[in-house]
Amino acid sequence: MKVLITGGSGWIGSATGNLLELYGHEPVVFDRRSGGDVRKVNDLDAAVGQVGHVIHLAGLLGTHELLNTPLIAVDVNVVGGMNVINACRNHHVPLTEITMPRVNPSIYAATKACAMDLALAFLDAGELSVNFVRAYNAYGPGQAYGGDHPQKILPTFASHGWAGKALPVWGEGDLWVDLVHVDDVARVLVEAMQQDGDGQVYDAGSGYPQTVLEVARKVNILTGNEAGIDYLPPRKGERKTSTDADVARGEGWDRLGGWRPVFDPELFRQAVESYRPRDDSWRPGWAATTGSAS
Repeated sequence: MKVLITGGSGWIGSATGNLLELYGHEPVVFDRRSGGDVRKVNDLDAAVGQVGHVIHLAGLLGTHELLNTPLIAVDVNVVGGMNVINACRNHHVPLTEITMPRVNPSIYAATKACAMDLALAFLDAGELSVNFVRAYNAYGPGQAYGGDHPQKILPTFASHGWAGKALPVWGEGDLWVDLVHVDDVARVLVEAMQQDGDGQVYDAGSGYPQTVLEVARKVNILTGNEAGIDYLPPRKGERKTSTDADVARGEGWDRLGGWRPVFDPELFRQAVESYRPRDDSWRPGWAATTGSAS
């Protein structure tokens, strides 16, 4: 089956496309790198009309990064999300949509929640078949670091660790994170795609809580970094306390045939290792170039 992946050139999109091929499907990338844009209604509708399923990953990411550009985030994440819904309705194509735990009261979280609620409204009206994958703190080789990308926990910590620089921790480092390998996120997406589109949420998380400080210390050990931790003021748009929403509770796992994502220390070590400098020409400021942000 042909499966359209919006945001398919991105980090999670690429992992999802690779897995779809292993499952015998044909991934079709639709994003700005491939000449597509979820805000262009006619192009999107034509693309959806040629496939049997849509996995919607495209979106404008960020927390504090979006505070100055909320209308652009609404245009991409909400209006673009509605365009995907309409195209799927027009062609009776099932939809699998990525979302996130409702943790930070951020622009990104608000737009993703709105897109999800819009899809649920059309599901309830009998006009859409849809499932949702709630992605937690994805990590793995190739996650972008540097430039204009939102700074994610593992590439930030690993890059600083290999550079021998103190790891930046905003706040006290006591917030929980639920680290889930990018390949596991892809598998949950593909597994969810194959289920009845009845609005089920599937947790792409391990259910294993770790604090930011615990992760930072693990990275310093793995990189041999003795520079320690640099405690910085909390960033705008980020909470100061953890909630139950920070950690996956296993929603939808009963439908995954006995499989579920887990936190694997060896995969974590490999991911940290992937940010090791590749030659002697490396200097602080190096950015991973093996992939792009989702």
